[in-house]
Amino acid sequence: MSGRAGIGGNPGRGTNDKVVVALLGGLLAGALAVLVATGVVSAPDGMEGFLTAGSGMAMSSGTQSATGSRKRRATAYAGLAGSLAGAITTYAVATLHLRYMGTILQSGRPARGMFLFGLVAFALTGLYVVTGAKLVGRGSGFVRRSATTGLAFGAVLGGAFSLFVVPSLVGSTPATIDPAPTVAVLGWAVFGLVMGTTYASVLSGQSILPAYLRRNGARVVASSLAGVYLGGLALLIIRPPHLRFVGTILASGTQQRGLVFLLLMGLLLTLTVSRVAGTRTAAAPFSTGIFAGIGTTVFGLFVVPALVGAIGGWPLQVPIGYFPIAFGYFLFGFGTTAAYGLLRRRDVDLVADVRSTATLKGLLAGGTAGGVLLYVLAQPHLLWLGTILRSGTAGRGFLAWFIVCLPLAVVIAAIPGRRFEPGTSTLDAGTTGIIYGLVFAIVAGTALVPSVIDGVTPLQAYPAPYVGAGLLAYVVFGFVFAAVYRDSLPLGEPQTDFESVSAGVSSRRLRAYAFGSVFGGLVGGLTIYHIGAPVYMRYIGSLFGMGGSFEKAWVAWLVLALVLGGLFVALVRNTLDDYVNSLIMTTSRNRDLRQLLQPALKQASVTTTATAVGLAYGVALAVVLGAVGLPLLVENLTAFSMGPAPNLDGGTLLGFVLYGGFLGAGYGLILEF
Repeated sequence: MSGRAGIGGNPGRGTNDKVVVALLGGLLAGALAVLVATGVVSAPDGMEGFLTAGSGMAMSSGTQSATGSRKRRATAYAGLAGSLAGAITTYAVATLHLRYMGTILQSGRPARGMFLFGLVAFALTGLYVVTGAKLVGRGSGFVRRSATTGLAFGAVLGGAFSLFVVPSLVGSTPATIDPAPTVAVLGWAVFGLVMGTTYASVLSGQSILPAYLRRNGARVVASSLAGVYLGGLALLIIRPPHLRFVGTILASGTQQRGLVFLLLMGLLLTLTVSRVAGTRTAAAPFSTGIFAGIGTTVFGLFVVPALVGAIGGWPLQVPIGYFPIAFGYFLFGFGTTAAYGLLRRRDVDLVADVRSTATLKGLLAGGTAGGVLLYVLAQPHLLWLGTILRSGTAGRGFLAWFIVCLPLAVVIAAIPGRRFEPGTSTLDAGTTGIIYGLVFAIVAGTALVPSVIDGVTPLQAYPAPYVGAGLLAYVVFGFVFAAVYRDSLPLGEPQTDFESVSAGVSSRRLRAYAFGSVFGGLVGGLTIYHIGAPVYMRYIGSLFGMGGSFEKAWVAWLVLALVLGGLFVALVRNTLDDYVNSLIMTTSRNRDLRQLLQPALKQASVTTTATAVGLAYGVALAVVLGAVGLPLLVENLTAFSMGPAPNLDGGTLLGFVLYGGFLGAGYGLILEF
């Protein structure tokens, strides 16, 4: 081959039109095969053979595709799992091949190449379902035979696409570069293996792996991730360049490769512990973790620098001279082993456990909600998060955001989530999540995450501690995660004293919380804005990096009103009846209070009591937040200054008091009426 088609250039020159037509025909036939296999399109007898012949990949098929829901699920899951596994494998072993595949879609980027890989993989999945899958008999060994057939199917047909079709579509390439290396067949082989295994396992309901291997494998992976979280995070904060040296062991001096090396070492450590001291680790996870931590400390100080010198080519001192690094390796070994012991003690299949499924659903829902909020209110912070994964883009930022929130999800599921009962409503769970989200925002959002970003991007300092609108995303994540987690548990319907409302709102209490928070926020905000001064609204907005305009400051205030409203609900949700009885008894003993409050208590006892409690809550907010907290936070965390604390501006303090009163009034009004 001669000439040069730059990656990202126009691949049209030198393309064989017949090959293009053949490719489009094959993809079309594969797409029709997917529709037939999933039952979306009903095909007459012999149609499957016509489809496969039209794609040039005919295999005999004498039966008609089933249209049941299980076959639809099996085909969809097989295509998705196989395409992901194959594309990731190809990216790992032949990234340049994916870039050349991307030029077919007018952009020589691996992402475009992975997209084309997925299209072809789904087409091949449909062809496999209506052809190769027919050759695999049911019964014992169905999953194994389907995996073997899928492996051959993917390697042959997918390999043919990469080795013959891709070079023809790419056109001219440098003579020294092979756009279709033989190793690309490995990605298609992995695709076929995963695709065939997934299809057979979903269709038959059989497990892919034996129960023991599935349980132990999940424990090993989860424990290794826990160790990387603890040890890797500590090393990023203590000595960021060290992970770059560790990364050279895997042929790339990046911190991400260093974390991958730790993950591999965690897998090896966990497998060793499971074989040597599995029972003891389950009986005493923390003491065993201490011994393992000492071992990994020695490994990190002596073995790692030797490996870096021998493989990476960087002559490090043995042992490492900067001994605080030992703390990171100790946490790595301790966290990995202790987590494995705790998981083994529970003896739960993490893959099939309903709480694991609920955690995954909550993570996806909460991460999406928090990520969208970050994108809208604090996009620079989202881009900074992306630098943790080597690229400050929104896509990488979303992925890093999910990784950052994973520990919060595990903590909520493991601590308050264990106490969720049928009587725990979705709002109650969400309110608990708000509290945990606030704590996590203070601990991780303001300090740990900025420290990690600083370690990953040493040439660009990140403002730490971080105080901005991005912290609200942690609170939102906690609320959504806990609510979805509770809703996903098979605990039965929550028992409440109030009837359920429309499908858009899960309970009257949720509607009361939303109405009271917004009602109080509007009244309190208008009071601060008009009776205090407009600048005080900007002071509040500046705490979240939104003090540049009154509109954004109002958004920050209303979001803060929702958060404070959630705390109010957490305080009164289980004690409101006691407050009602107490106020009624107190009123009956005092003649002046009886004349003042008895008519209101007779007509609306809950609303009256909630208003009184809300006023007390507002006074507390005025003292703690309005008078002391607000000026201190503005003075130390923003470029503004409110003057020395306490702030005695009457309009601002009145705004907090009225916020609490109308919050309680709105909350009680919706609950009672």
